[in-house]
Amino acid sequence: DTFRAGAVAQLEQWADRAGVDCFGPSTDATSPSSVCYGALDKAIQQKYDTLLVDTSGRLSNNEPLTEELKKMKRVIQKRLSVTSTTNPDGKQVPDLNTNVPHETLLVLDAAQGRMALDSAKIWHEELGLTGLILTKLDGSARGGSVVAVSRELGLPVKLIGVGEGMEDLRDFDPESF
Repeated sequence: DTFRAGAVAQLEQWADRAGVDCFGPSTDATSPSSVCYGALDKAIQQKYDTLLVDTSGRLSNNEPLTEELKKMKRVIQKRLSVTSTTNPDGKQVPDLNTNVPHETLLVLDAAQGRMALDSAKIWHEELGLTGLILTKLDGSARGGSVVAVSRELGLPVKLIGVGEGMEDLRDFDPESF
């Protein structure tokens, strides 16, 4: 998230609390895709098992954001390509590794209404979502709109947020919901 004021500092604080590394924009690499590429390089060099990429907002009607997210997905696929082909000019080019990213999760606020389904449809069409994270379940909202999103798009709710602490992001258990 290179656009929201304070986003990098917030992510750095969370990474510090969790005891993990955080890779943010440098002075010469501020586009989200270039930050993503740099983070991938670091993850590969350090032999990390997991890389989380946090992006800005969830406004599906923001076309530049949608295009940037699609570009980031292509960057991940290209950077993690394991094979290459020869193009008509005789140049070796990497095949896109369509098996990555392994997860593309949309975070939805439990208090969102009908807009959640409309946005999720667009994001799913554009990015191929693999699941949902439902946040703000610590208040009075119960996330009914997210259940509709999950059913209509066939996307599982993977995690729920029930507070603001690290331990408050939990695996989703449909039985207790």
